[in-house]
Amino acid sequence: MRRSLSALVLGFSLFLGSMSWSGFSITHTVLDPGGSEELADRLFESPALRSALVGLMADRIEGLLPEGIALPREQLELVAGRTLDDPSVQLLVRQGLVQVHQKALRGDSSPTQLHATAVGTAARNVLVAERPELEDRVPQAPAVQVELPTAGLSYLGSIRAGLVQATLIFGLVAAAGASMALLIARNRPLVLRRLAYWAFGTASFWLLISLAIPVAADVLSPRSGVLAGAIASIMFGAMVPGALTLAGLGVALLVGSFAWHQFGRRRGVHMVGTPVFVR
Repeated sequence: MRRSLSALVLGFSLFLGSMSWSGFSITHTVLDPGGSEELADRLFESPALRSALVGLMADRIEGLLPEGIALPREQLELVAGRTLDDPSVQLLVRQGLVQVHQKALRGDSSPTQLHATAVGTAARNVLVAERPELEDRVPQAPAVQVELPTAGLSYLGSIRAGLVQATLIFGLVAAAGASMALLIARNRPLVLRRLAYWAFGTASFWLLISLAIPVAADVLSPRSGVLAGAIASIMFGAMVPGALTLAGLGVALLVGSFAWHQFGRRRGVHMVGTPVFVR
């Protein structure tokens, strides 16, 4: 009876522990309001996001061309890519990504646009460098409206609020349950081994997820939701260090289980071998 009850309590506690650990990892990475700048730097390196921005800029740059002048799509994207490589434009994009993250965590779904004149000036410089004959035909400071693709981000604030509460509650219940299982179990080294196996299993699961999600996000995310896909990729990728730490905890628990078992055996042998004098 005690063994069955211990296994039931431990299993439920490990499930809640997994949920708590996952929530803690997420709220301290991509859902951390203080990590917007670091997240923006990582998002800027996303090939999928760059491709989407190049496509958006190419559409807008095409609108700068005077009537009767047309450029092939490949050349428009080349100009857009070089515009995006301009340090001033890169700074604007990073600042825009910080704003997107902060807005999403506040539940603000309003669009975020890059500074139209700054982007337009950089695009004009690249365009004229490619086609010098357009020097006098393209305005000196054109406005190029580029809106960052924020589809799918409006729920981040609600998700974070729910996760913060659930993480604390699940963590406390899991810790109490694991402690109770350890107290009522007859075979406590077995409880430690089960905790170790849970740590190994959870770490392996998140390592696999962290490898699979970025690939799936790049393939499945539409252009309007590419930013949400990139954030999902970073979110799950950020769990790798935590998963490795959890695996290390599993090793420690396994060693502790073995040491406890050996100590128990030696103690039992010592007690059995102690002579008893009867008067």
